[in-house]
Amino acid sequence: MVSTSKDHEGLHRKRDGRWAKACPVCGVEQTYLRKNYAALSLALAKQCKACSNKKTENCHRGMHREIRTSWFYKCKVGAETRGIEWALSLDLLWEIFLRQKRVCALSGLPIGWASVGQNHTASIDRIDSREGYVEGNVQLVHKDVNMMKQSFSQARFLELCCAVAIREVDSLAAERLGGGCDEDEAEVGGQAGGEEDEALCRVPDAGQVRGCGQVPG
Repeated sequence: MVSTSKDHEGLHRKRDGRWAKACPVCGVEQTYLRKNYAALSLALAKQCKACSNKKTENCHRGMHREIRTSWFYKCKVGAETRGIEWALSLDLLWEIFLRQKRVCALSGLPIGWASVGQNHTASIDRIDSREGYVEGNVQLVHKDVNMMKQSFSQARFLELCCAVAIREVDSLAAERLGGGCDEDEAEVGGQAGGEEDEALCRVPDAGQVRGCGQVPG
């Protein structure tokens, strides 16, 4: 695609809005969604994937225990490209993974890494997005949870999650009180759709989840 505007030497913007620079080795164009990512990649003389993989030290194939090494180094490069401090090791992440009992720190969902392909469910989250990827400020979460959390503080994210959960519980409770089922239907249980009615009758009280967004000091 033809570029439409130039920023400074070696960096330009394309018609699709992405920023581009050339690989310093082969000249192949590398594109980035954000200008600062492209500028930093240019300043660091980042090579394209094909050229980088020709270097033995950059071929991060295989697994470290159960962690996919290519995933780890992709996260590392991503942090460096965004100018965020990175002080993590594979051993530290493995220790965190075991400490969390192999589940997401926020949702309790199982997480892990695929031995083939890119279908990983684990994602590195910075507890305080103002700080870097350093020990004490990272946790492993499900990739979908990390996508939702984005740059929110952990306290704010949990507060929003609880607000959604409370609203849903209140809605289900209102539906139940509005004539969704009665004691007789709950007793029928598995007969003629009774399982569905029984599930509705077991809606937890909203009080059980209120205050769940409070983070211990």
